[in-house]
Amino acid sequence: MKQYQKSLLRAIVIFICIFIAAILLFFQKQYTHPLPQLYLEDICTDSGFEKYIAYDIFELSDGNPWKEQWHLTRLPVYYNTNYDNQSASYDEKMDIMAEKIKQLQTKIEQFGITGTIKTVYDTEKGRLESDTMTFFIESHTDQIKVVFHTPIALSASEKPKTREEAEKLLFELIDTYKEEFHWQECAPALFSSYSHDGIIQFELWAYEQGDTLEEDLLNYHFHRAWFEIDENANITSILWTNQNLNEKIGNYPIISPQKAKELLLAKSYMTTSPYSFSEDMPIVKTELTYIHHCNSRIFMPYYKFFVQLPAKENGMNVYGTYYVPAIKEQYFKKF
Repeated sequence: MKQYQKSLLRAIVIFICIFIAAILLFFQKQYTHPLPQLYLEDICTDSGFEKYIAYDIFELSDGNPWKEQWHLTRLPVYYNTNYDNQSASYDEKMDIMAEKIKQLQTKIEQFGITGTIKTVYDTEKGRLESDTMTFFIESHTDQIKVVFHTPIALSASEKPKTREEAEKLLFELIDTYKEEFHWQECAPALFSSYSHDGIIQFELWAYEQGDTLEEDLLNYHFHRAWFEIDENANITSILWTNQNLNEKIGNYPIISPQKAKELLLAKSYMTTSPYSFSEDMPIVKTELTYIHHCNSRIFMPYYKFFVQLPAKENGMNVYGTYYVPAIKEQYFKKF
């Protein structure tokens, strides 16, 4: 009898375990969705061949906060919510611009603009104009251009000629405008490059600092501002990016920088450079970046390799850029 009871109890325990496992498996299938496969797109740039010239790569900077020591394992991929706007019908485009103008109203208020505002828009572009500023928006982007009717004087009297002068001016701009952007904390992103004549140039960028390393990387690409100044170091306009990232596709596993380099060596890369990459071309810098051109259907991360090319311009080195998708290969329909 006791043996029978033991056997019965054992059978009941086994049944309960199988029942629980079946329930867990059911809910796992119900709520665990496989990540969608992604198409690789051609990279887009505004200048065709993306190249940089300098006497040394360390003179170039773009403020990208990523560091290899971060050891990120997953990153999000997003649909470009503006991608289909260009192919919309006339009425749809007018509705899109009307909504963008409505959103722009809240931005103009952040700059303290009140009173009579002139509103003008068509299917592609729109603007809100006050007595002191004009705010521009386009249908295919989430960038806002703020133009000051009278340039605003800063502490400097001329464009910065050194990195130290540029950094000082950038921090002044951050302190002045971060409240208008509703940014809690700001991070500087100083761009430096050389002109064809060998003159170093600086662009004054900043972005909203995130609470995590991933947020820092995303904000650097999608929530940032470029302060444009004239020859007298007066601010003339701000190009303010506040990208809509509401249509997230998923968090995808990413490869390591070393794996990306192996793919680069195996010719699995994308570039606008006229030079085919070879092992005798030095990789001088690596970044993790998002390509987010207005013609991109999706925004996804890439490793960006700066490569010294076998060319010179006015005694300076020429660097080309070669991109390797950071998402693991099995998530692409074509690679």
